Amino acid sequence: MMFDRNHAQSSWRSVATIGSIPASSSSRRRGSIHFIFALVLLFLLTACTSYYEEFEDEYGYGKSSKGYKIDGTTLTDLRDEHTYNVAKVGNLYWMLDNVAYKFYRNHDEEDKADCPRPSERTCVETGFLYPGTKLDYVCPNGWRLPSYEEWEEFSNSSAFQNYTLDNDVYKGYLSGDRSLNKDGEAAYFWTNDADGNHYRKCVSFTPESGSFQIAGPCHEQWKLAVRCVLEGGGSDESDGSSSGESQTGSITGDGYSLNDNENGVKFVTVIRDFPVGHPDFENFSEEYASTGDNYYCKNHGATSGQCGELIYNTSTSLGAILYDEDWYSTYAPYHLSCGNARTKVGDWIGQDGLPSSSNPMLPSYADDKTMYDTLRFGECNDKSAAGYTQRGYEKYVDGKITGPKCNGVLWSNPVYYTPGMVQPYLIFKPNSNGKFDMVEGVTIQKAVDACDNMHFDEWFAETSAQAKRSETVLTLPLTSTSERENTYAVDYNYANGGFFPLDSVDVTTQQFVSSKNVEQWGPQSLSIYCPPYEYQYAATQADAMGRNTASLCTRWLNEGGPRGEGAAMNAASADPAIGLIHLRNFGWTMMSYAKYKFSWDKVNDAIEFITDDDLWVFVDGVLVLDRGGTKSVPAPGHIRFYDLAKAGHGCVTDKNIEGFGAPPLAAMTGEGENCEGGEGPWADNTWHHIHIFHAERQSDVSVFYMNVNLQN
Repeated sequence: MMFDRNHAQSSWRSVATIGSIPASSSSRRRGSIHFIFALVLLFLLTACTSYYEEFEDEYGYGKSSKGYKIDGTTLTDLRDEHTYNVAKVGNLYWMLDNVAYKFYRNHDEEDKADCPRPSERTCVETGFLYPGTKLDYVCPNGWRLPSYEEWEEFSNSSAFQNYTLDNDVYKGYLSGDRSLNKDGEAAYFWTNDADGNHYRKCVSFTPESGSFQIAGPCHEQWKLAVRCVLEGGGSDESDGSSSGESQTGSITGDGYSLNDNENGVKFVTVIRDFPVGHPDFENFSEEYASTGDNYYCKNHGATSGQCGELIYNTSTSLGAILYDEDWYSTYAPYHLSCGNARTKVGDWIGQDGLPSSSNPMLPSYADDKTMYDTLRFGECNDKSAAGYTQRGYEKYVDGKITGPKCNGVLWSNPVYYTPGMVQPYLIFKPNSNGKFDMVEGVTIQKAVDACDNMHFDEWFAETSAQAKRSETVLTLPLTSTSERENTYAVDYNYANGGFFPLDSVDVTTQQFVSSKNVEQWGPQSLSIYCPPYEYQYAATQADAMGRNTASLCTRWLNEGGPRGEGAAMNAASADPAIGLIHLRNFGWTMMSYAKYKFSWDKVNDAIEFITDDDLWVFVDGVLVLDRGGTKSVPAPGHIRFYDLAKAGHGCVTDKNIEGFGAPPLAAMTGEGENCEGGEGPWADNTWHHIHIFHAERQSDVSVFYMNVNLQN
């Protein structure tokens, strides 16, 4: 898997210039240089003609027996090894670049692919123009021309709108007499819709407005640009229904293996960064605080006390934006459904890390319940070795809970989460070779509206219009070793600056250093707790170093608050001594993938987690750990592969979730695949697939602890 390829966030202009040949400046020279240049140009054109003659002899005119391959967002046409950027829109894969497959037919001018401006940047980069009589031979095998209706859908998509048409795309079209029309004014493309004898529908785009329109019937002797589409087998946008049946195909080998851990355990990771103002982020739904204004509270539903029963607090007059009437009314059901100790919504976690109630989205063997009292998390009496404030678990069953722990607390809150936010099965979509891409072709599905997930379909979607996408590798270094087993772990917490994969942070000082050089919105938030209301502890709020953050919070709110664009940067700049330390990029999601080879002698292989906000873990496409909607109180969880193996996880349809159909990878029964043993326990030495979905939706701190224990 390549991690530096260009994704859909790049513009068409930048895509078109990758590896391109600059336009020659030789035409500006004078004197004898003209003659020399003409000879050189003639030689180059002759060489190109010879190349394509040889190409025609090898592959023939028409559909080549050589096909194509797709690697993530890159399509390779195997006829000539030319690459194109692609994106999924609806149920189609779209080329984001003009077709550049060059062919001749007996070298007749009217039949060949044409480059209208050969003195400019080569058409191998910007695409050729093709006659309407030979369109059956333009697209790679399996691909086709889009219809007018499909062009219209594409023009309204984020994949189209996130690009700007490159100037060289506006070539107009060549008419029957080979004259170039609308050069520099419009881009013209063929559709697959016939429109009368010798005519076909075509579409055009203009650079001034980027507007899309039908260009009227174009004569088949004209030459226009071409984009091709491939049937993708279903929409990328989840309709909320389950897959319903086991999916067939095979699995690509992309991704890391937990078993290959000489340099640490690694996960391929896709991060999607969202701008401030997204309605699913920065809602502070876990907090209940008193306003002191009983009249206001009574008129907003409180029956007694100091607004204690309201999830929301007082006015939004502190300066923060986008906490308006819609936030109090339209989105209220989403806020109110977050796991919370005051309302007892959701479910609490026991001191052994297990929930207290059954989860309808988990298979029965993964739906363990606690026999202990509530787990609590808070601020520890003891400081860290560096003298910083620590947060950890107050009461726990030793040996069942890892991560930070307290020897006495100053305050603590019970650990709650919001179960059942996602469906139990992932959807896997085959690529062009019929294989499931474990990174690009995976969809997690929302089950219910809960805990500020109104726009959940955007969180991990390849086509999200707002998200900026980047790829990285999540590496867990070796932290302990023994004769029996090795442990690999990362521990990002309140005392060391937290987990911010898009930022560079000094773990000793917790100082923000810089944004990482990836596609992102930059440091949009501050790592302090700063709700947009009269928070009862605002005056005494302090960071891990013991510094009071009340004035920084006030500045942030006055600049627009957690949802205000540029508000965090402005507040930090106004008080750089403390503000610049706390700059962070909150508001992102990540999906991590690795595979794992199981053997029956590895009974202790397991993964443990502690995260705040949201976490869902799937093995072989079936949910095994649900810690969604945890908000600011981190929740633990773990999976043990031996237990999954005994249950035939992912191969057997479990009674708890049988209403969702068969497990999505149950048909993977080939040698070494996850269900080689059929409907029963896992076969020895079979491969299994781990997907981790995590969202960081609330500023303050980002906790992420992950421990992989592998038996030697």
